Amino acid sequence: MATRSTQLRCALSDRPADLCCPSRRPSCSPSSVYTDLSAHGLAFVVAPSRDFSTALPGQFLGLANISSNGNGSNHFFAVELDTIQNKEFDDLNANHAGANVNGLRSEQSYYAGYYDDKDGSFRNLSLISREAMQVWVDYDDKDAQIT
Repeated sequence: MATRSTQLRCALSDRPADLCCPSRRPSCSPSSVYTDLSAHGLAFVVAPSRDFSTALPGQFLGLANISSNGNGSNHFFAVELDTIQNKEFDDLNANHAGANVNGLRSEQSYYAGYYDDKDGSFRNLSLISREAMQVWVDYDDKDAQIT
C-alpha cells in the first residue's frame, strides 16, 4: 500500500494480474473509519506502469493531473465509481460509473445501479451509501468489449 497523502491512497500490484483465471482475479474491499466524510470515488485501473507520482488526488482520483489529464501518453484504462459530479469532466451526475482512457473524462458513463433479476427494472445503487456492494468489470477478449 503506497500513501502520498490522507486524500490519496492506492494499491498497485507488483505483478501483472491474471485476469483469465477466476480464482486469481484481483479484488479489494475499501472502507473508511470516517463515516461522516466522502471522497470523489475510486477507480479500478489497468496500466503498464505503477508510476502515478505526478497524479493528483481529489477529482483526479490519483490518475492524472491538470496538465496530463487526457494525454495519450498516460496509457491507462480505468473504471471509475464516481460520487461527486465534476463539471470539468462532463460527469453525468454524482453517482455514476465511467470508463476512462488516459484521463478523467469518461468515454462512456452510466448511472450507478443494476437491473433487477425478477422484473428487469433498473434499480439505483447509491455509491455513497456505505452499504456493502459487489462490483466487477468484465472483459470479453474475443469482442474486445468491456462491460
